[in-house]
Amino acid sequence: LAQVGGLNYVPSNFGVRASFRGATDLFKNEVRKGTLQDMRMLQGVNRDFMSMNSTVTDIQGFNRQLGEIVATGTGNKALNHLIDDYSMLSAKHSVEGLVKTIGDIRDGSKVAKGYLNKMWGLNERAAISELKNKFHFSDTDISQMISDVKKNGKLSEYHLAQVAQKAPAIANAISEGVLSRQGWMHKTLWQNALNYTNFTRAVGRAFTHASRELKYGNIKPMLYLLVGTAAAGEVQVALKNLVYDRDRKDEGIGQRLLTDWTQGALFGLPSVAIEGLNYAFMGHDLPSQKIRKYIGGAALGPTS
Repeated sequence: LAQVGGLNYVPSNFGVRASFRGATDLFKNEVRKGTLQDMRMLQGVNRDFMSMNSTVTDIQGFNRQLGEIVATGTGNKALNHLIDDYSMLSAKHSVEGLVKTIGDIRDGSKVAKGYLNKMWGLNERAAISELKNKFHFSDTDISQMISDVKKNGKLSEYHLAQVAQKAPAIANAISEGVLSRQGWMHKTLWQNALNYTNFTRAVGRAFTHASRELKYGNIKPMLYLLVGTAAAGEVQVALKNLVYDRDRKDEGIGQRLLTDWTQGALFGLPSVAIEGLNYAFMGHDLPSQKIRKYIGGAALGPTS
């Protein structure tokens, strides 16, 4: 359910228009059998998402096998693949749109001047920054993509593969590929310390990028991120309150937003620390009697 709520991170990262087109593509048979099938193949190793949460110390593969059984049985694996597909198609439309914008500005067919264009990131600098930050495209890549889109109306397989491999890690809570991690993160100490924090770190990087864009007058990335993380936070808080059978108690809209942004990981890893401190000072809640009875509650503590 938390992952379903996290689906709003796709429009937060790739834009409302691109994510809408990505969602409609999921229902088009020709896209599912064509472009999407190609992107799944290009994404390659990331499709087996449980393998990314296993380390070389798991020699017997027990953790991975157990994780596969649980993830499949709960529907988490199918949902994970759906988010991957949705994010890849949305990212493809986003990249094509950004490339077309840059190409149109450079050949003079589009004028991107004025405060509104600057504020909404509708200029060459902002488009290039977006492509470099999210997909790690180089200037040479961007020039080649402009040529490909103008000549063939689509990205080359090489650049499409880069989109397919990067997009899920941006939008999906558990789709950070092994090759996307820094070298020091493969040390046992850091693997244990940062386990299951890849999405939190990804949102933190997005927040850093959005903050840098503000100095250029581009408010779009920050606005999308603030709205997206707040929506995700609302879902997570509502689910926790349902499990713990409690009402939400916020002192004003400011505290409510701060709680939502923290739950939505807006601040990256510091969000985990903030949530931990809040948990420590607010007390340790137990799941409600109904929930504990449903899942077999003896291990969750007394019911009264």
